[in-house]
Amino acid sequence: EQDGNPAFTCHQYGNGQVYFLTCPLEMLLADMPQAFENTEYYRLYQFMFSGCTDRKITNKSSAQLTVTEHPMDDGRCTVVAQNYGAEQSYTLTVKDGWVLDTVEYGAVSQNANTITVAPEQNSICRFCLKKQA
Repeated sequence: EQDGNPAFTCHQYGNGQVYFLTCPLEMLLADMPQAFENTEYYRLYQFMFSGCTDRKITNKSSAQLTVTEHPMDDGRCTVVAQNYGAEQSYTLTVKDGWVLDTVEYGAVSQNANTITVAPEQNSICRFCLKKQA
């Protein structure tokens, strides 16, 4: 806008949507220590990816945790949980039928449909999930 306020718009395109933000948010956040601590910036990403959650196996409990899922050819899924905050435990809700298979790195445990990850400050946990037999 003319007064310097950023504009944000969304437009349907084919089977998806296109988002346009007139603010260099990624550049601002990259240079901001603890950018997601006690802020609401994560809500923009939450809004943009809310339509994709039905494909995800996990659902996170905190904005301080970024979770990526990487399907593998053998049907398993590698999950990387990146902690952007202080060292603490976080919970992930797991879709029915998926169980913890192996832990590649970090403190990870499962109790029913909840996985607890405890990455150190600014660190990760990496683990694999598999479909329950």
